[in-house]
Amino acid sequence: MRRLGFIDAFFLAFGGQSILLSLLTYGAAVIALSGYFSPVAVALGTALVVLNGVVVQRLSNLYTQNGGYYNYAKNLNGRLGAHTGWVYISYAILYGGAYVVGTAFVVGYALGLSPVMVSLIITASAISLVLLGVKPSSRYAIATGALEIGIILYFVVGSFLHAHLTVYNPFSNIRLTRGIPLAILLGASIPTGYGVLAQVSGEVVEAERTVGRAMLTVIVISGLLASIFVLALTNLAYTMSLKAHTLGAESMLSLVSNVNEAARPIIIFSVLSDGVLGAMAYLMAATRTIWRMSQDGYMPKWFGVLRKGEPTNTLAILSPAYIFITTVSMLFLPVFDDFVALGVVAALCSLYIHFVANTSLYSHTRKPSSRGNAWRIIALLAMCYTGFNFGFSLYEGKTVYAVVFLGLTLTGLVYTLLRPSKHRRVGLDYSS
Repeated sequence: MRRLGFIDAFFLAFGGQSILLSLLTYGAAVIALSGYFSPVAVALGTALVVLNGVVVQRLSNLYTQNGGYYNYAKNLNGRLGAHTGWVYISYAILYGGAYVVGTAFVVGYALGLSPVMVSLIITASAISLVLLGVKPSSRYAIATGALEIGIILYFVVGSFLHAHLTVYNPFSNIRLTRGIPLAILLGASIPTGYGVLAQVSGEVVEAERTVGRAMLTVIVISGLLASIFVLALTNLAYTMSLKAHTLGAESMLSLVSNVNEAARPIIIFSVLSDGVLGAMAYLMAATRTIWRMSQDGYMPKWFGVLRKGEPTNTLAILSPAYIFITTVSMLFLPVFDDFVALGVVAALCSLYIHFVANTSLYSHTRKPSSRGNAWRIIALLAMCYTGFNFGFSLYEGKTVYAVVFLGLTLTGLVYTLLRPSKHRRVGLDYSS
């Protein structure tokens, strides 16, 4: 049943980005790598995300049912679609888990609470929201998302007033080091999350129009918010004669609160809500992907059972996986290291599924029914960019990240090859 309008879809995707939390975690890494050049690095990262977003926007016009990237890959091959669905499920669990762990780190530091306890509260809240259904979840996303945008704008205005309306030049004294390209890649991680909307396309009104418009709007708005937030933060640090490279998540939280100490509880609440929103959005996306795969025989039929329109059986399996990843992993790794590990492996999964999506669009442009060569060029550019990102990430990252990613993909490949299917092409409309 299609229940989500443009505003619902926008804030559901916005919640999947958890932008304030991303700024305090991924943003801290960008600033550490590029210093006072970081606002430009985030802006360049946003421009790169727009390229992949345009591809997914076009594909969302062709595939209007739940399943998103799984459906896109089926355009190439049924088994490849199943494997891409497997990798997306892994991505959703890891990326949503990274948001939970990142929230546990920030909130645990700010309030002196146990990170494990914080993660359990966030996960339980996210599961409860998913059980309520997509419409109530989107309403929660609207309320908390609007609050978060207000907090970011409040800090930006307050920080510039604190700096007496002076702004430093981010291009001055720039050092073109190896860290700049990596900072741009991490900057691109901030406005991601729009893809969760593709997985719930079947519940969006006029999905062929609404999904794509909501995705691109989210990317542009969140990218602009992230850029001006980082500029305001580094400008404040510059005014206070602080070294931007030394700002970590803890010092960033202190600096943000420094603008108005009374706003600190609201900021912490917003970060906590970010963790719930991120986990909720990716849990919802993963359940819809598994449900769609079960309809084609790539997952057991049991996953296809709906109760009051919700795939509760799927949620019953995913919930323990979330709890395991977000709590047990923290027992073996320092909390922030755990966040980085989950985030990097999830990013590798994301690059894989986007490369497949780009290839799917390129394949579509070669069909007689496609229009013009512009989309073919965009798809090729996106494939090249994503492929470069993937290779660069493997080169820069630790070997263990690559090993875990390859283990996940190979496991999915074996499962896909052994699992019988009743593959059907669904949601395809070449008249768009």
